[in-house]
Amino acid sequence: MRRTASSALIERSLIGCILLTGCYAMGDKGRRDLISPLSSVSADQRAPRLLSQRYNERKLCIETAETVAAKGHAQEAIELYEKAEGLEPKRDPLDLQLAPLYAQTGDSRQAIERYRRAIESGKATAEAYNNLAWTLIESGQPNEAIEAVQEGLAAAPANERLRATQAVALYRLGDRVQSFEAFSELYGPAAAHHNLAVLDVDSGQFESAAEHAQLATSFPDCPTESVELHETIQSNLPATPATRSAARTPTSH
Repeated sequence: MRRTASSALIERSLIGCILLTGCYAMGDKGRRDLISPLSSVSADQRAPRLLSQRYNERKLCIETAETVAAKGHAQEAIELYEKAEGLEPKRDPLDLQLAPLYAQTGDSRQAIERYRRAIESGKATAEAYNNLAWTLIESGQPNEAIEAVQEGLAAAPANERLRATQAVALYRLGDRVQSFEAFSELYGPAAAHHNLAVLDVDSGQFESAAEHAQLATSFPDCPTESVELHETIQSNLPATPATRSAARTPTSH
């Protein structure tokens, strides 16, 4: 059977642990290594040892998945976490580990399902609610994102990230006024204009982005990032009749 790139990466990650369990990732050789020591023991002695091996395999897969995910290999980490779940299916699923990885690989449906199952089990943190809301926003479900934020805020009403995500969801719904007010309440008007400018750029609304960026720079406490954003938008803004006319008008001194 031809080895895939992901299986090769997993094998390299597990090479130092092959003598322990192999995580069932090493093909026929790994299975022979596990089976042969059991041939000389009686049946009643095998069950405890197999249980211990499966526990160790699950633990090893989880630890290796964490390492692989930290290196940016989301799909390979998913395969390892799913393998760990399969080794002991009666144990708690690894929903909070897998959900963000599914989101990274573009599988919004599975990411949302995993986040929601974690929430239903009572294990979700404010971060999980926030990540669910962002996944819903990115999959074009801003109404559901606001519901997720509200659920999270019920448990953590002062959570800043949830409140900021709510402002983004309001923008995605088309409620720019409420979005601006939410950002302004959190960070002040200069930052609120800056954030709407960023969201406008992301939405392709460059003229509106330029207006908000300019308004952000009109405040004495505006951050340097707002000045840089305004300059960047202006330098990339397509010329309109108004801007071409302004460019031809001589400046009086």
